[in-house]
Amino acid sequence: MNVTRTRRSWMMIRAVVVMLTLSLFFMPAVSAAEPTPELLAGAMDKLLKMKTETAGEIQKLDRAIEQNNRTIAKAEDILRQAQAKGNAEAERIGRDARSKALDARGKNEAARIVAVRRLQRADEALATVKDRLARETADSPPPKINCEARLKN
Repeated sequence: MNVTRTRRSWMMIRAVVVMLTLSLFFMPAVSAAEPTPELLAGAMDKLLKMKTETAGEIQKLDRAIEQNNRTIAKAEDILRQAQAKGNAEAERIGRDARSKALDARGKNEAARIVAVRRLQRADEALATVKDRLARETADSPPPKINCEARLKN
């Protein structure tokens, strides 16, 4: 038991040492990488696409929640009618339908909350990228254009 514990601790120490060594090799390459305006523009396009898709997903979830609410109302109506008539089988079916619709609505509402958070994060990231792109293009010299080559085409 003690040997296994010692072996495990040494394996953990080796894993940490390997990770630290690898991070020392790759850290200068990562920290020296400066985003170019082309990379920032590409990131902005991806963020705009993500924002559009997320907004569509939110609308889809809103429609699903509305449908769940209608289903819940219908199930409660069936349940009331069954109770008035004393039909136990219809009451059970109404309760099951209401329970399933409530579960579905809960899942859709939770998914909507996650989608709204994702939309907010995309908005924040988009604002950051736009700000960074504005600084990068303002600081960089204007691109050189080869007028002779353009006139030949």
